[in-house]
Amino acid sequence: MMTPVFLALSLLAPATEGGPSDQADWLELDREIASLGAPGAQNPYDGALGHIAFELITSYQASNGEFYEVGGDDILGAELRRARLIWTGAVGEMRYVISGDLESGTMELKDAYAAWTCSDSLDFQFGRYKNPLLWGGRLTSFADPFLDVPITTEENNDRFTGILVEGGMADFSALLSVQNGVDDMSDKQLIVGRLQWDILGESAFGRWHGAYGYGEELAFSAAVAASDDGAIENGTVIAEELGLVARPFSLRGEAVQYDDEYDVGSSLDPDDTLGIAKDGTSPTSLTAGYLFGDDTFELLARWERFDDLAETDRLSFGLVWYSSYGPNGRWALTYQELGSEDELLEGERFELSFALANS
Repeated sequence: MMTPVFLALSLLAPATEGGPSDQADWLELDREIASLGAPGAQNPYDGALGHIAFELITSYQASNGEFYEVGGDDILGAELRRARLIWTGAVGEMRYVISGDLESGTMELKDAYAAWTCSDSLDFQFGRYKNPLLWGGRLTSFADPFLDVPITTEENNDRFTGILVEGGMADFSALLSVQNGVDDMSDKQLIVGRLQWDILGESAFGRWHGAYGYGEELAFSAAVAASDDGAIENGTVIAEELGLVARPFSLRGEAVQYDDEYDVGSSLDPDDTLGIAKDGTSPTSLTAGYLFGDDTFELLARWERFDDLAETDRLSFGLVWYSSYGPNGRWALTYQELGSEDELLEGERFELSFALANS
């Protein structure tokens, strides 16, 4: 399979006039690209040397309002939203994942963990991985067409080093994770527990947002989770999730409650989006979608409530076009509006993005 670097150079190469040899080269490139989205094209955990995947998102944005300003000016221009390399493989019965982000121009480590399936219903994972409190937090953010994941997920998806045990029986699945947390290797731990019930059909918490890639049968799932970071004063978080996929419709909601005295005194975990304290807040998000045109287009809408003193919320609308490679090759036109009683937290943004991956 073509490597990510060779693919990028091939796509950026200038067009040339030539004969059958040139045409054959481009036909071969087309076949290489098509193979990226082919089901079962390559097992990402096949062999010790493994498989190198990439995730790339670029976008063009225009904004209005103080929240989206850069240096006092509205946004108008292109941004590299994501440039991720992911190395996956297996050594015997052990699988591994190592990923790094190149968005800033230098490699930054993201995930680095190994996993072992010790039985049909029990998995162990150890290394550096995302906080598993919410489905959207564990899921790669490449899967979210809005590119900005919900505030409920954004504030609970940091990566720490630890051990995770996950298992399932019948329609229930559960996990328990112990990670270092915000104080790194000091004596306090971040402990996360999550229980999921697939009430009807297969899980509504699959690989993608929306309805793309889910079966024709109704899928209805619910989950509850809790976490406590010992380094954060009163660091308890409770979360609930609901997911419904009745193709072509999809609906998912998340709610997170922070302890009334959360982080008061420690000040180690403020809201990364608004820069406010989280104590006593209950942010929520709701995402709905409609898939149409033989799974080619999807309309999506999202509402988020930050539950801050300024009554800030965010509305997002999007139209996604899926190529023959599905979500691994898609265009998205999105609109976001942030509303608040605080003028500094108001603004709107239009964004046209293209996403490509072979993961």
